[in-house]
Amino acid sequence: MHFSITHIPEANYILIQVTGEIDLQPMKEAIEAAAPVILEKNCNNILGDFREASLPLGIVDLIELYQHWINTLKTHHISRFNAKRVILLAEDQPAAEKYRFFETFSNNRSSRVRLFFNQKEAEQWLKGE
Repeated sequence: MHFSITHIPEANYILIQVTGEIDLQPMKEAIEAAAPVILEKNCNNILGDFREASLPLGIVDLIELYQHWINTLKTHHISRFNAKRVILLAEDQPAAEKYRFFETFSNNRSSRVRLFFNQKEAEQWLKGE
């Protein structure tokens, strides 16, 4: 698994691009690496682009990642209530229903998370359109 983190100032979001087969520990590292960028850029809109990733994580792993995200935000004094996160998947990506569950799970815990298959629609949601 490889990830990169880039601030997109004209659209006001942080892009986390993930490629390869996703594994729990590198995803935790990506979450931890995003926190200083959120603070530095004063930007709490995150677009996670997983279109070129293999997503073998199970539901329990996704819940663990959610908790790691919340703990990382707390550690860096970043409000989870101000964060907006997009999970961008390829339309033909297998097991997308797990990520739909994750979207519901997160929203039920007052986190704003949306699953998209179209980058333009994802960016519009982040902007509040």
